[in-house]
Amino acid sequence: MMELPIQTEVRRKAASTLTAVELNHRATLHFELVSGDMHRIRLIDTGAEILSTTLYVPGVEERKAMPTYHFWADLEFDGEVRRPEQIVGTQATFYQPRVICDVRIGLGGYDGASAHGGIDINLPRGTPLYAIDLDRRLLCNSLDMGHNNNCWRGFRRWDDGSE
Repeated sequence: MMELPIQTEVRRKAASTLTAVELNHRATLHFELVSGDMHRIRLIDTGAEILSTTLYVPGVEERKAMPTYHFWADLEFDGEVRRPEQIVGTQATFYQPRVICDVRIGLGGYDGASAHGGIDINLPRGTPLYAIDLDRRLLCNSLDMGHNNNCWRGFRRWDDGSE
């Protein structure tokens, strides 16, 4: 099996839309806000637990099942440890993003059953949502390459040059 390099430093600038970032444990994100302010965010650890479920086997999709779980990330945010959390399967799923030092943080997770575990973005009532074309797409992880899931990435270049 091919050994893949683990990224330990990630640099991103805030886009005019959502800026999605995936980090490995102990990786550091250097994040620049639209204002030019810089933040150093290090992912220390993550965790999750099932709060309740009607699944016979957790992680195996089942019609009309009702799992409720929560997950969290321990972050060192500009030197201070913070723990944003997310609950999935209740009204709490539709939370407002956490704000730490003017950075809105949303957590997304998916582990093979109901895909609802992704980020739920709260928008004002009546905000139109549109499907968009992607400029590029690729399979970045695959079971055939030894990863634990198949993961697609899509990219779009916006009018302001952000991607």
